[in-house]
Amino acid sequence: MEIMQILGVASVPFVVAVVHELLRVYKMIVDKKVPQESKEAFVKLIPLFAGVLGLLIGVGAYFVGVLGDSLPKAILVGIASGLGATGIDQVAKQLGK
Repeated sequence: MEIMQILGVASVPFVVAVVHELLRVYKMIVDKKVPQESKEAFVKLIPLFAGVLGLLIGVGAYFVGVLGDSLPKAILVGIASGLGATGIDQVAKQLGK
């Protein structure tokens, strides 16, 4: 297996981890800066932000040459990885109950 293929496979968990951490920062900012009555609206945007962040990281990884052999594939992998970060957060919440 060629090194770029290995990096391509490893880039999916990397995108998930980066998006997950950025969403944690977003949640901390919302908790501290947004009034209680407005928080629900900001929390509902989390999956959208996750998809957009994943998309941006996926496109960036494509242009670096790490993720995918085509731009549409990199976009889809990025979005799926970003949304996967939201799912991982929910799994952690449910196991913590």
